[in-house]
Amino acid sequence: MSSASLDALALARALGVAWSVVARGSARGESLLLPGGSAGLAGEQLVPTNWVVVHGPDGVADAVRVFAGRLRDRGLPGLIGVSPAVAAPAEPVAVELGLTPGDPLPLMACPAGAFRSAERPGDGLDVVQVRDEAGLDEVAGVLADAFAAPFDACRGYLGPPGRHATGIGFFLSRIDGVGAAAVTTAQVGDVVGIFAMGTRADLRRRGAGAAALTAAMRHHLDRGAVVFVLQASDMGRPLYEALGFATLEEAATWLVLPARQTG
Repeated sequence: MSSASLDALALARALGVAWSVVARGSARGESLLLPGGSAGLAGEQLVPTNWVVVHGPDGVADAVRVFAGRLRDRGLPGLIGVSPAVAAPAEPVAVELGLTPGDPLPLMACPAGAFRSAERPGDGLDVVQVRDEAGLDEVAGVLADAFAAPFDACRGYLGPPGRHATGIGFFLSRIDGVGAAAVTTAQVGDVVGIFAMGTRADLRRRGAGAAALTAAMRHHLDRGAVVFVLQASDMGRPLYEALGFATLEEAATWLVLPARQTG
């Protein structure tokens, strides 16, 4: 399978379903699946933890309306990403609901055959798959530093040990024993979604992020993964490209903020 043969709409759908599975395992998480899209609400007051993918091809307007309504019912900020192929029916609803347009996010994919492993980690750098409370605390600390986010929100997103479904993985790289980078993965069938990739600010450019993602991808390749998919930030795109990811499309985004309380 080459990047040119990948179906962007199908992979957007797979990514949304994978994220909904991850979010369902969070401390206050829930997932919502509709014909037009998928939502994973980790339930934290942090936009990236409440994420919606609208993929269509049908039910696009309904998906935007239902997902935005659920976010507001719960008083949560969130982000709705819409595949360009179905953005036209989504836009009028987003305008009607007063959603705030955001920057486009690249949908990137890497078929198994295109994966280019990072160089072997240097001395003092190792990667582990985290499964216990102490390890999840360590991952939360890395993510809080990487994204300048509250520790409690990051820890709530990760959920308690054992709550997540089979196929969910949390990978942590350490430099000289200090947590440096972390990534979350979710395998649904033969597609793997990659989420919450972050490196501690003072330990960037030392290979920790590449090492964590490489270990995670190898883990899933051993379990039958055919393709990896993610939505990238500008900061992360060079790393993903170095490992074999290519951009399939630029998804439109809308920010959903809780309705203002009156009275």
